[in-house]
Amino acid sequence: GVDFEKVLPGIVRQAVTLMARLHAFDAAELSDVLPTITLAGVIEGYRQAVEEAGDPLLKAALRRLADLASGIEEAPPRLINVDAELTNLLVDQSGNVVAWLDWDDAALGDPRWDVAALVNSLRGAYQMNELAARAVADYGRETVRPVRDLEVWVALYAVLRWAQAVWLKEQIENERPLAFPALERFVAACDSHRAWAMEMLKEAEEGGTS
Repeated sequence: GVDFEKVLPGIVRQAVTLMARLHAFDAAELSDVLPTITLAGVIEGYRQAVEEAGDPLLKAALRRLADLASGIEEAPPRLINVDAELTNLLVDQSGNVVAWLDWDDAALGDPRWDVAALVNSLRGAYQMNELAARAVADYGRETVRPVRDLEVWVALYAVLRWAQAVWLKEQIENERPLAFPALERFVAACDSHRAWAMEMLKEAEEGGTS
């Protein structure tokens, strides 16, 4: 019963402000306790993880991602949530963000990881493309830093979600014990993950939405 068109703009604006503040934090002292992630490293890690899954389309998508990523210069590592989707925001009844959840995968890396996660959430789950574009523009203004090549990061995030679903499905089929939130629902949506990932990958290869 939530009117997303009415409530999401305010929530997203708060999320962008929180994200900009997070990425302004000097995280050098965390280098000993958190991993540093890179585009190439993450893509290769996922490629190895799904090697046994036997999904040629996914493997080809990861190769296409690697090609896109090879031409991108990454920003100096900052503290990032990595899974900065809207579902990981805790909001009170007045529409105020009171907590940012799910820091299990927190790392040091390019801030575009988090921006892409937010954009994926807005475009994929809510079909709110204009709000997603406004969030990116607001983030750029708050950080005084243009957000370049974001379409590649959005494609990356979408393909990795698909890869997670494929990997989890393979684990289930081989009766390997798993602990993953909403496991059955996430795996059941594998076809949707694939369709969205392929759409975002094509968009990135064509140079984005503009």
